[in-house]
Amino acid sequence: PDFKYEASPLLRLVVDGRAGKKKKIARYNEASLVRWGFLSPALYHATVFSQTFVWRQLLYLYSFTAAVAVLTYFLVEKFANKSTTQSLVGTAGEFVISTPVQTLVGFILGLFVNKTVEIWWELRHGTLQSLMNVVENMCLRMSIYFPMSHQEELEARETVMRYGVASIALLFKDAREVDAWTVEQQQSLGATDLSDIVESGLLTEKEAALLQLEPSRSQVVWVWIASLFTKWCLDGRLPDPLANQDTFLSYCEEARNAIGTILAQLNMQFPITYTHLVIVLAKMYMWATAA
Repeated sequence: PDFKYEASPLLRLVVDGRAGKKKKIARYNEASLVRWGFLSPALYHATVFSQTFVWRQLLYLYSFTAAVAVLTYFLVEKFANKSTTQSLVGTAGEFVISTPVQTLVGFILGLFVNKTVEIWWELRHGTLQSLMNVVENMCLRMSIYFPMSHQEELEARETVMRYGVASIALLFKDAREVDAWTVEQQQSLGATDLSDIVESGLLTEKEAALLQLEPSRSQVVWVWIASLFTKWCLDGRLPDPLANQDTFLSYCEEARNAIGTILAQLNMQFPITYTHLVIVLAKMYMWATAA
């Protein structure tokens, strides 16, 4: 009920009132962004500049630079003669980080960023879209097989659509739980709280209670959907029950596989040796540049 859209010439925003009216960018105007939109305060919360970590790192680096400058000035003024000072200044003025080191850091960071973007693109355009396609295809078939507006058929259509959308909502909660290291983080991310899904009407209180302790709640919902279609086929409520049961079970398997692939990709990290190397090289490069 608190979910809404906001639109401007630069941004289309999704606002979720349950998350403290947190705004997320659904789409941005590339032409406006290239001109002067990149200076818009509305973009701030979606950029790296909204992260406290970035500003803290910059503060550390500039503080280190200032400390090195003060220390160098003190040592030169107090303990060096004129010829030594000129020699030191000349040497410091010529100091640069070697080109091979710059190339190595840029190459490794480039691979890291490129692979991260590839994973993100595959998650959204590949597996997540496959899951959404399955939900839409099942709703399409339900509107054909249960076209009437009386209570029984209306409930059948709404149940399949409700379960399908609920599985996507639960997938996001399962994904948030992957990197929730403490109970406090789980609570702040809403990873284990299903009350918002119940409030939106996607799950009943009883269904949420059944899912609460399950390890992969988004996949369990597809077991429900498969069981529901199997029952309808056995009851003769679908035309050509045998063929339709096989079709709908294939849909359920495809959706479950998509969810499993997404969760596997999220759980599969870069090897710690590679990640550690990237972090160490990047830190050393930044500190050397600051000095």
